[in-house]
Amino acid sequence: MSEVPERYYLEFSATGRPRSKGSRVVQRVPGQRRVRSAAVGEDELAAWTRIIRTAAELAVSEGIRSPVDGVGPVRRWVGPVLVLARYRLVRPQRLMNTLDQPPATVVPDGDKLERALWDALTGVAFADDRQVVGWFGTKHYAGVFDQPGVDVKVVAVTELAGGELLGRVMGEEVDQWLNP
Repeated sequence: MSEVPERYYLEFSATGRPRSKGSRVVQRVPGQRRVRSAAVGEDELAAWTRIIRTAAELAVSEGIRSPVDGVGPVRRWVGPVLVLARYRLVRPQRLMNTLDQPPATVVPDGDKLERALWDALTGVAFADDRQVVGWFGTKHYAGVFDQPGVDVKVVAVTELAGGELLGRVMGEEVDQWLNP
């Protein structure tokens, strides 16, 4: 195994109101006495998923970046991947007259945002979301001149084995992601 595994990158941004996946509510079936379990905001989640998939497909069509080869082949990865995401949530009214950008400690939950993102990327950036071996995400309010959405970086790593190497690669990617 090589000292530094080869990495391929897919980066893109999707604009829209970030939606989460996983929250459920009990709903009464109209005209019947029974109830059903339904995902919160199924329609909004479906629209958000389409926005992410479209942005990812466009990025894939432009080519996969490799630091060694420049632009690489267009393909879905089948090996381990890392997913990094920066969510820009809708800016609340209380921040409209300020440049402050405090962290967004509100719903939706970060893990449920990730779940929606990974499902949207399945079949586009990677074959299955079980390939995600490392992830990092942040939630903040959209800036004064920004729109809500998400910035995404998917890193496919070849020859990745062992927790120490995974930790090192993840640390390097997160550091570059946070300090461009």
